[in-house]
Amino acid sequence: FVQPKHFAFDPPAVEAEVNGMLKSFTVKLTSPSYQKNVHVAFDGMDARFDTGYRTADQNDIARTDVAGTYISRELGFGDCTNADISKDPVCGKVRAFASCGVSSSNMTVLCGKNDVETGLAMFYNYLNRPYFNNDNALTQYKEINLRSLSRDQTPMTKFNRERRLARYGKHPWIEYADSAAYQNLNMDFIKDIFYRNFGNPEDLTVYICTDLDKSTVLPLVEKYIASLEKKGSYKKIKDMPIVPTYKGEVVFERTYPLTSAPKVDVEYQFV
Repeated sequence: FVQPKHFAFDPPAVEAEVNGMLKSFTVKLTSPSYQKNVHVAFDGMDARFDTGYRTADQNDIARTDVAGTYISRELGFGDCTNADISKDPVCGKVRAFASCGVSSSNMTVLCGKNDVETGLAMFYNYLNRPYFNNDNALTQYKEINLRSLSRDQTPMTKFNRERRLARYGKHPWIEYADSAAYQNLNMDFIKDIFYRNFGNPEDLTVYICTDLDKSTVLPLVEKYIASLEKKGSYKKIKDMPIVPTYKGEVVFERTYPLTSAPKVDVEYQFV
């Protein structure tokens, strides 16, 4: 393993107790800041944080949503942007992306078996040394979305929003971002949202997928996952699943003025 320049240091290894089979086993990690199950099956990795909107300020869901989108687009580590990392000859072989969701937040790492350690090392750096680009990137993100909001909504957009309201009712976690959500977005708030979603390893379950044997994988788990530091702890409210509020057959029909060439979009949804 050749350590890329972006990795400032190696985390310390932490002892782990292993039970189970070769292709699917549970690693029980013991660490002052971490104690969770890690399931290993086959190539790739998905890290699921049991957070999402439950850790957010419930009076600021719209701004939380746009901050999460910014994190998904711009997250890097050290002093390197997402674009810098993708161009690196070592890190560029790995795809890693974060998503701030409603009921949970995830970081997914995709790589070949020869790059498993690079992928885990990148995961460690994303969580311990996050970089959110600069104020210019944030300003551009806000301006693009504010311009989009200033345009008239298309009939399709209006229909989808009304349909969603009819389907889910006024669920507190379904709130479309308005101009205020973007105008009041700042880097401090973005960092706060990141740590609310990804800052506490106690909320984390990691699924590692590789055809490497456990004697190879376990030291990497100890080094890059068991050593994650706790960056914050936030109170979580009870999960509020977004599920349909209606019962039986519901007919939803709307008519809008034609603004372009006639066409028909048909969508089937099974719930």
